[in-house]
Amino acid sequence: MRTILLLALVLGVSATADAQKPKKCSGEPAGSSLFGAGPIYRDCEVDKPAKIIGNEPRPAMTSSPATMREGCFYVEYQFVVNTEGQVELGTVEVRRNEMREFEEALRATLGQLRFQPAMKDGAPVRQVVIHRRGLGVASRSSGQPFTGAPPRCR
Repeated sequence: MRTILLLALVLGVSATADAQKPKKCSGEPAGSSLFGAGPIYRDCEVDKPAKIIGNEPRPAMTSSPATMREGCFYVEYQFVVNTEGQVELGTVEVRRNEMREFEEALRATLGQLRFQPAMKDGAPVRQVVIHRRGLGVASRSSGQPFTGAPPRCR
């Protein structure tokens, strides 16, 4: 009997505030050790929060999908986006991790992410961002191709 697995990446969600909603802070206040390159703001403290640009890179999973259990798995990072829209890799912290190999594969792509930098008083500023990605794994044990929808992971 052949097992067919379907992997679906759920789009990343960065912590950005909708301009018409009241501002609610996400993320932790930055520790003083990160202030060397200037102040760091949370999304509620800026006029325009950092926003991801373009498509996110696909993580390269190294192990066999057959070893993955079925379901939705999430990884959530907190990091600083600098004034040029790049992730400051030295600030990356894992806030949620439901699958170690997915977390490792995503971590390898963080340096490729690009953001519109946060703006405060008309100037770009460093901002703490919460970034969440999900992986949906579905399997079907039969000789037929998988035709169903992948798990709906939010």
